[in-house]
Amino acid sequence: MRRDALHTGRMERLLVCGWDVGEARSLQGMLAALRREAALEAVAVGDRQPSALVHARAALGLPCYQHLREMIRTTDSNAVLFATPDLAVELAADAAARGRDLLLLGDQMDGAALDAAATATIRYGVALAVLRPALRGAGLTFLTDLIEADQRWTPVALHLELRGDRAAHSMLRDLVAATTRLMHATPTEVFASVGGRDRDNPVSMAAHLRFEDDRLVTLSARPGLSDRIVLSADTAAGSIELDAADGDSRLTLAPWGGDAQRSLLRDQDSFTLEARHVSAVRGDDALDQKLAHREAALLYAIEAAATTGILARVEDPGTRSTLRVLAGGALGATPRLGQLRVVAQ
Repeated sequence: MRRDALHTGRMERLLVCGWDVGEARSLQGMLAALRREAALEAVAVGDRQPSALVHARAALGLPCYQHLREMIRTTDSNAVLFATPDLAVELAADAAARGRDLLLLGDQMDGAALDAAATATIRYGVALAVLRPALRGAGLTFLTDLIEADQRWTPVALHLELRGDRAAHSMLRDLVAATTRLMHATPTEVFASVGGRDRDNPVSMAAHLRFEDDRLVTLSARPGLSDRIVLSADTAAGSIELDAADGDSRLTLAPWGGDAQRSLLRDQDSFTLEARHVSAVRGDDALDQKLAHREAALLYAIEAAATTGILARVEDPGTRSTLRVLAGGALGATPRLGQLRVVAQ
């Protein structure tokens, strides 16, 4: 069984779908950590672009496939890592149907990819791990655990900013994931804007989220030399300030009517922590699977708001997912059994 692999010393086999040359260094670090900490060893790489396969072959020395569906069907493996959203949308169900656990590079996945992967893993009973090493800093991890243990620290008003040498879309996806873990709810309305001349590849992005209980969140993704997370929040228990950069997290908790508590937390290696998270997910921690539809709903709304320039409502993720399964869009065609009429009022 997959959860016993680390204890027995037996390596399990991992397929990699998609090879982004610009993200190769980060992906190689993640693969090394997965081998070391999660007993998952990459055995093949697939990509539709011949040039990407040339780079992947040079970097890893593994068999490379241009026909990815054939790779999934014929190569013995236990899990599949999707590095690009289009391949996740197209092949997640195929991989899950064959009993493979699914791993996603979270900052590369749009709403459709998260939806497809979550739906496939629920249907076929396999694990889903969404990899987000940028969120494994000690400060953000501490806050997530604190809010889980004491909900009085759940933000009423939250400002969350991520700066880094990455695409704005990539950073905003990580911010959305952080929001779902800190707020424990789905917002009802979103307004979003982009900076730069190219709306498809903006220099910066910002989003304002309003929740049903009037809580507010502001997200900002901006360019920077390296990843830096800045957080400020007001809660029922007090205020929170976090500045995380260069391996250090400076955290201030100030209870209302009490003395501020300041801490300096040292980050551990993010790839190592993420690989351990994968091991936990494959041992029946289903948190990523539970949150994927919620994150997808928020990403859909942000995309709509940024495109139209007007306020966008966030769909109920459960309703949207159900309708997609009924339509067969996420799972492939089903035999025609009759007619279905849906009336929504």
